[in-house]
Amino acid sequence: MDSAGFHLTDLLAENGVKPRLLVVDVGAFPQEGAEPFYEPLVKLGVCTVIGFEPAPGVCEEHNRRRAPLVRLFPYAIGDGSVREFKLCNATTTSSLYEPDQDLLEKFDLLAVFSKVIARQNIRTLRLDDIAETAGCDYLKLDVQGGELDVLRGAPKLLSGVCVMESEVEFIRYYKDQPLFGDIDRAARDAGLQFHKFKALSSYPFKPFKSGVSSQQIFSDAVFVRDFMKMDSQPAEKLVKTAIILHEIYQSYDLAALFLQGYDTQAGTSIAPSYISHFPHCLTRKKPVFLRGKALD
Repeated sequence: MDSAGFHLTDLLAENGVKPRLLVVDVGAFPQEGAEPFYEPLVKLGVCTVIGFEPAPGVCEEHNRRRAPLVRLFPYAIGDGSVREFKLCNATTTSSLYEPDQDLLEKFDLLAVFSKVIARQNIRTLRLDDIAETAGCDYLKLDVQGGELDVLRGAPKLLSGVCVMESEVEFIRYYKDQPLFGDIDRAARDAGLQFHKFKALSSYPFKPFKSGVSSQQIFSDAVFVRDFMKMDSQPAEKLVKTAIILHEIYQSYDLAALFLQGYDTQAGTSIAPSYISHFPHCLTRKKPVFLRGKALD
């Protein structure tokens, strides 16, 4: 159970609403000691996951354990061009982009784990050209600087995405890589708007090693379909957005807003029941300040 004490999917099922989500995971290298971001949805039995990871050996092992609900393919996703893949000594820093060693050397540890040990030319595939990704509801990108290339190869897929999570950088970890502003602009062009950062990762400049990490380097940014244009979105997409926001991001207030949009289209009254699960959030306990001025 999440911190709200209930699953939105249970409430929806009580009202006869049982959507199934398609999750597309681009850059599916497993994080040691951590469950995949989509695991809450898999455990609830409400999604299918299609993932892509070009690092050797990852897909075969993963598919043996997780198929058929989770399937990984050993493809490098991008804009369809031929690119040079840089395999680094730490597999998680491998990229189609060249690590900027001059910049990374200014920080503790970063350059040490970003040394290129092998190079190989590979053809990237566009998401829009992969049949298994059609109808994607929830898109996650973590491809070490190549996120904008993935978006450029997926205009059709992006038109139906409810929620997108993308790793973003604020300084160029890799040479010539796009930064957060570029990803944000591409998302907005596709009808998605920034919602929040999951976390901000900082590293210390040398010779500091701990205690001081002033430079924010990267994060995971979450984007959602424009909540000011719900009337132009299919009702099923609205309820799927609410599920992702509730189960993955604990964004209960925004989930409620999308449920209100669903109610308007579907003639249901799910949102009031959902909101009733948060009585502690409906009373303001502290003064609100806007630009230094108290509003009440």
